Amino acid sequence: MPFIDEESNNEIGIVIGIKDDSALVEVEKGESCTNCKLKSLCFHKGNEKTTFKIKNILNAKKGDKIFFVIEPKIRILSSFLVYIMPILLLVGTYFICKFILQLSENWSILAAILFIPLSYLILKFIDRIFIRRNLINPKMVKKI
Repeated sequence: MPFIDEESNNEIGIVIGIKDDSALVEVEKGESCTNCKLKSLCFHKGNEKTTFKIKNILNAKKGDKIFFVIEPKIRILSSFLVYIMPILLLVGTYFICKFILQLSENWSILAAILFIPLSYLILKFIDRIFIRRNLINPKMVKKI
């Protein structure tokens, strides 16, 4: 297991249930999660709580507090999907309309703006894939 800085990379969760070799962990979500379209990709501290299953490699019991970590590549992917992908779609739509479809400047800008909701739908679709396929695999690091 790679070195994990407990202060910056780890999140804290409470085990609220055990089933087979998995623990059901509850984590508080942050304010930024409220508006995020990719809720399954992040577990931030805050007012609301979210639950997820995690492999119980530490034999944690109900009520135990644990440190867990989400791989940096998942954090980077979620940031890309939430922040960069809509911008790429906006710019890409403009260039497709302007240079491939030969639309005027005004129509190309309008089409790009109208395609912004498409990025929301794409994010919802990706979010469902991540949830169904259990692609987010936080790892237990340590019991508190």
